[in-house]
Amino acid sequence: MKKVATLLLSCLITVSAAQGYTSVAKPNPELSGTTHKFEFLPISPVPQCKQSDIPTWDSLKTKKFDTHMQIMTASQAASLNISWVGSASGSYNGDQLLAVSDSGRVAPCVAADGKTTVYYGQIIRTIVAMNDYTVKGSASFAIVAAAATAEGKTNSVDLYEIGYGDPQLDAKLVAAKQTLGGSRINIQNYSDFIKAYADAETYAQQIKNPGIDLVAYDTPQSLSDYADVLATAWAIQNVAQGNACLDAVKNFRLQGEQYQNDIKNTYDQIAGGCTVDAVGKARAQQLLNGLRIKY
Repeated sequence: MKKVATLLLSCLITVSAAQGYTSVAKPNPELSGTTHKFEFLPISPVPQCKQSDIPTWDSLKTKKFDTHMQIMTASQAASLNISWVGSASGSYNGDQLLAVSDSGRVAPCVAADGKTTVYYGQIIRTIVAMNDYTVKGSASFAIVAAAATAEGKTNSVDLYEIGYGDPQLDAKLVAAKQTLGGSRINIQNYSDFIKAYADAETYAQQIKNPGIDLVAYDTPQSLSDYADVLATAWAIQNVAQGNACLDAVKNFRLQGEQYQNDIKNTYDQIAGGCTVDAVGKARAQQLLNGLRIKY
């Protein structure tokens, strides 16, 4: 889904899971939150900031050390230039789900094109590739590990830093990954991993004058982004009315797999599936709060 639809679904997840995105001021890998929302870097080059406008460490060191985790497909991650096990060789299933967590400090500047916001800084990136299972609601390492254990599934974990350029931090990240044995996070090794991960985060916050790299960007929304939002809002209204997702898809005027997925994903988040029960209907009505889409 595009950025705006993703942010809207984040709101839906917050309501349905009774927990949301929270700013974190100290190492806490259990909180999936941030004080800003941003997209990951695409494979194609994005406009750069002038050298004089790129944030310096003096401006970054006052920022909070934030953690942000989101779920995306392998195809989405590949298009955003995110690397993980299997991505280099291209031997991955595009529908496989990844839990992508970024922890660090970033600051924005406006690129030379005058419209693209580019984020520079340092982050620790953790990617959990989930094999044939998924998680719903706000994602965290604990939820990803518990879901794998409960469903008897496996996953693979990648852990690396962007921007810091510090050998000792790299060593701590290697140590954290070693707690996973075969690079799989589950209930059995979760505690040891979190301790090692938190140690790496604590160390990262104490690095003086670390390197700075381009981490993310934010571009103006295209019309297709708003179509995604419309599909999501349309789905919410149909859930509130008790309509099945197939009817919502059929009656949505814009046709295409992208919009079908937007609608079905919204049904999954609110109603728990394609059919609607009283609980899902009430949840959607609460979200709409009396609003109605005339379409």
